Amino acid sequence: MHTPYGVQTRYPSNLELDETDMDCALRECAKIQDFVQWFLNQSESHNMDE
Repeated sequence: MHTPYGVQTRYPSNLELDETDMDCALRECAKIQDFVQWFLNQSESHNMDE
């Protein structure tokens, strides 16, 4: 997912970022972190069953 914060810092233009852009980017990072942690826990559970 592309957030204004990620796009603007990588491809600078005249668009200004504010705190809400940063908050949005951090929320998206947290969602990714939660998914990765869930996935790793699922993998560990599956490996323990074998």
